[in-house]
Amino acid sequence: MPEEHRENQEYVNDVNRGMLESEKAVYLRVGRCDGIAECINISEDGIRLALYKRGDLEAYIESEVAVDRSRKAGWILSIIKTILHFHSSKVLVDDMALRNILVADDLSLKMIDFGQCPLLPLDADLNAASDNGLTAQADIFHLGCVIYSIVAWQRYECNLFMRRWVRPSPPYPHGTLESRVIFICICIYHFALESTYELRGLCYHRDFDLSSYPILDR
Repeated sequence: MPEEHRENQEYVNDVNRGMLESEKAVYLRVGRCDGIAECINISEDGIRLALYKRGDLEAYIESEVAVDRSRKAGWILSIIKTILHFHSSKVLVDDMALRNILVADDLSLKMIDFGQCPLLPLDADLNAASDNGLTAQADIFHLGCVIYSIVAWQRYECNLFMRRWVRPSPPYPHGTLESRVIFICICIYHFALESTYELRGLCYHRDFDLSSYPILDR
C-alpha cells in the first residue's frame, strides 16, 4: 500500500477509535432508556447492541404503509422523551436522523449512533451550552425534522450546519400538526427558546394529546 494511503487509513482508524470511545462514554453517561438501543455489553473491543431486524426508520417509512395515528403519536412522544433524557444527562445528540433510529420487533423506536455526541459538564446550563456550534436548540430543530417525517410519512431532513433552510413540501394549512412543527423548528433555532423546558412541557402537559390531530392519519 502506498505511504499516502497508509497514512489516510491510519487517520480513519484513529477517528473511528475515537468515536467508539466517545460512544462508550455516552452509553455510560445516559444509562438505560426505553428509546435507546439496548446495550448488552461494553468491552475494550467495542459495544454490543441488541439486534433490531426491522432496520432503520428511514427505510421503514419508505417501504411500509403508514402506521396509524396512535402509533405515530406514541413514536413522537417516545423520541421527545428520549431527547429529554439525553439533555437531562447533559449530552447533546448531534446526528439525529431517521437513519439513526431503529424499529424494534414491537414497533417501538430505538436511537443509535452516538459517536459524535458531545458530553457536557454535569453542571452545564443546557440552554446556553454550545459545543462547536452544536446546541440543545439545534438538537430540537433536527428533532422537528424527524417528527415531521413521521407525521407526513416521508423522509424530511434539513441539516442546520449546512446553512440552508429547506422548507418541507408540500405546505400544510395553518393549524395542522405539520405547520406547527415547522413553526416550532424555526422559533427554536432563531430565537433560542429554553429547549429543555419546552421539551418537558410537551412530554408531560396533561392537555397535550398528539393523537387528537387528524393529520396523523396521513
